[in-house]
Amino acid sequence: ALDRGLSAAVKVKTFHSFALDLFRSHRQALLCESVQGLLPGRLLRVLQHDENLRVVGEWEQRLLLSAAIAKVQENGETSQKVTLPCALRYLHRRKGSGTVPPSGSNLTLTAVAEEYEKALDSNKSVDYTDLISMAGEVLRLPVVAETMAKLQAVVVDEFQDTSMAQLQMLQEMLSCRPSRLTAVGDPRQRIF
Repeated sequence: ALDRGLSAAVKVKTFHSFALDLFRSHRQALLCESVQGLLPGRLLRVLQHDENLRVVGEWEQRLLLSAAIAKVQENGETSQKVTLPCALRYLHRRKGSGTVPPSGSNLTLTAVAEEYEKALDSNKSVDYTDLISMAGEVLRLPVVAETMAKLQAVVVDEFQDTSMAQLQMLQEMLSCRPSRLTAVGDPRQRIF
């Protein structure tokens, strides 16, 4: 049988739920004037607006992205046809890797992504990819470092499916003691 005290100390979370808990539990500290300038702009606006942090789900993301596609095509910014699946792939790659494709590589998809980001801003929300990338940035802040120092161990299952943004988040989480990571995975099953 598992020791009750030990099992109560174990927390099982996805990357997304960890990030959401991080923002919610550190909300007051993150909103201090000395820290605000270090936060990503959208995260600051969302934290100031809603203590629960509004996260756009997949369905709403598709609606916002469809509206962004329609707006870009309606404005005549391009004659190129963009499909929702293509725009979703582009958005996930752009946001998930933290890199912006070279200028001119696909102006239509870039315009659609920018419209989508404007929609998130106007709704004062973040999407699932933002949770991961913003958590990576917030984990660098000293105000959060105390919490990370208390972590005894981090176990990542299905490590082969870890994205670049999730890997960056892990690196920030474990920056002071990288030996706390145990990764379990099968390279033959990887999706990235």
